[in-house]
Formats: sequence, C-alpha cells, structure tokens
Amino acid sequence: MRLTEFDFGTQTGTGRDYPAEFASSFSGLNGLFEGGDIEHGKSLAGSLIFIIHKNDRDLTLVYPRLYNFGASAEFLLGK
Repeated sequence: MRLTEFDFGTQTGTGRDYPAEFASSFSGLNGLFEGGDIEHGKSLAGSLIFIIHKNDRDLTLVYPRLYNFGASAEFLLGK
C-alpha cells in the first residue's frame, strides 16, 4: 500500500478541510513523513505539517482524507 502526505487531512469544527503539506516543501526540517510503500506488518513514521487559520478550533486528523468510501479514521487533536 502506498501512502503520501496528501492521504491525511485536518478538519475543523466549522467544516474547513486542510490537506497535509508535502515534506519536500520544508527541506530544513527533520523527521517529516515522506510517504512510501507499507508492506504487511510494517509501519511508516514521521511528522505531518498542516497550515491552518490561526483561529480554527476543534481539529480532527482524518485518514484517508479523500476517497474513503465511507470508512475513515478520525482522531481529535488537542483534547
């Protein structure tokens, strides 16, 4: 299975949707998620960057962001 940063998103309590930024846009930062193929029983790790409006609240991390066909994982952030 292939994953990229674009597979993850953040939604706000007011319904705004933000995609994760691509790691290649932030060359000076270490430990960013760069995506890749995940083999059965393996994992990938790294930090994701989201650029959101300063006043947005009630953030939820969503995977997959698009094309979830009715099934997605959602994680409340900051609670």
